[in-house]
Amino acid sequence: MYIPKFFQLQDAQLIETVLREHSFALLVTSVGEDIMASHAPLVYDPAEAALFGHLARANPQAKCLHEAQCLAVFQGPHAYISPAWYGLAEQVPTWNYVAVHVYGRAKVMEDEEAAADLLDRLLLAYDPQSPLPAERDRPYYRNLMRGIVPFRIDIERIEAAAKLSQNKPLDVRRRVVEALESLDDADARALAAWMRRLVLARPADAAERDSKPKGAS
Repeated sequence: MYIPKFFQLQDAQLIETVLREHSFALLVTSVGEDIMASHAPLVYDPAEAALFGHLARANPQAKCLHEAQCLAVFQGPHAYISPAWYGLAEQVPTWNYVAVHVYGRAKVMEDEEAAADLLDRLLLAYDPQSPLPAERDRPYYRNLMRGIVPFRIDIERIEAAAKLSQNKPLDVRRRVVEALESLDDADARALAAWMRRLVLARPADAAERDSKPKGAS
């Protein structure tokens, strides 16, 4: 992913926040000259440095997933930024966003118990009150499990961007945040919250210092 220096995000905790809060990812794999992609929830486990998920067995991508090199794209909040908000001459429109790209190799988990454990992991992440883990051994659920391909992706590299007007003066960033917060748009307001957290009260040189690695690869 192309990330100018000002917009690099390398804080491991913030990257984990994106992966957890925006876990419905785009999973991309390359097979020969063909590129395949599916939308799927992917659960991040930092202790194992891995993503966990599943695809429908009928999905052609699932058939060539084992040992495939993968790219998982996690799209955080994003919004159009109008030059009218800057209060400066000779400005152009842009788009601010937060995004994380995760690269790794997939391993299909064909063992039935490993598949059941993975589904328990996903349920714990999304629906901790679900009664389904206790029902996993019932024939009905075991039969449904045969219709999916559970997998893990062992993470090899993470690239993250938080393009939040870090290259603009502080007063301009403040006006951008106020404009985003005035919109009736959940993504715009979420983006404004990221700007308040990371760049609103920091000059551009501080934003540059914060782009240095803090634990994420």
